[in-house]
Amino acid sequence: MQTRSKLSFALLSFIAIIGCSETPQETAKDVAAAQKEAVQEVANAKGDAQERVDEAAQNYNEAAKDANADVQAAATEAGNEMRDERAELSLEQAKAAYDVEVTRFDAALKVHAERCDALTGDAKAACNTAAVSEHSVGIADAKAKLERIENSLKTSG
Repeated sequence: MQTRSKLSFALLSFIAIIGCSETPQETAKDVAAAQKEAVQEVANAKGDAQERVDEAAQNYNEAAKDANADVQAAATEAGNEMRDERAELSLEQAKAAYDVEVTRFDAALKVHAERCDALTGDAKAACNTAAVSEHSVGIADAKAKLERIENSLKTSG
């Protein structure tokens, strides 16, 4: 502010010296007017600068708010994807366990059938009935376990 005022004063003084012959009162009046104008120009420049800074700060705050919202949305989406993948993993584990159980009971039935072949008559029939019953119960239990897991995953997802 002082630099501009000094410059204005020097310029006006120079013009007064070389071009016109003003009275000291006129010069003082012109200098006072120039100083007043310089003060107003500086005040206007400060006001304009503050408006630009305020606008830039507002833009920054809005961008930060938007970025935070985007980050939150991405985190939520990633969390949902992880939950879905975890559910898919749990379901695949349950299906694999079911398949193993079915294979185990099928193999056990074949072994029992071979043992039952060594028997005759009612003993053989009773042996086969027991083997088939054990197989059926085992498969039903494995299926029930799989269905419980599937239903649990459907209600939690």
